[in-house]
Amino acid sequence: MMKKLIFSLVAILFAMGVMAQPPQKGERGERPSPQEMLQRRCQHLIQKMGLGQEAAAKFEPIYRRYQQEMMQIHRQYGRKHFHPRGQETTPPTDEQIEERMLNRFALSRAILEVRERYYKEFRTVLSPRQVQHIYEQEREGGERMQHRHRPK
Repeated sequence: MMKKLIFSLVAILFAMGVMAQPPQKGERGERPSPQEMLQRRCQHLIQKMGLGQEAAAKFEPIYRRYQQEMMQIHRQYGRKHFHPRGQETTPPTDEQIEERMLNRFALSRAILEVRERYYKEFRTVLSPRQVQHIYEQEREGGERMQHRHRPK
């Protein structure tokens, strides 16, 4: 009986020690770098669209530039103007609301300009359906992010 108790305690302590270790590279819990995320997204799109090696080699640099410009636009307009519902301590003033709305319009215009410009570049390698798939994936990713950060 005593042996079973000691063995059980050792097993429990061992299990707790394993669980307390920080996650190793590639395990859940560790965030990949933005470059790793971009690489994964790019490879996912290449696979999903069934691009051959030649088309993939042409597509990847265009897609990387596109994503970098989109990230720059989002940094430029910043999150400081967008407050998720329920996270403001005081109601915004009319001036703050107007500033946020104008900022959203400017952000939307900048995104549209980049999408239109890159549509022409993407079309040198991809079909219209494949370009549509890129933009749909982008929209779905944004919706997932909104859902993840929505107050519960």
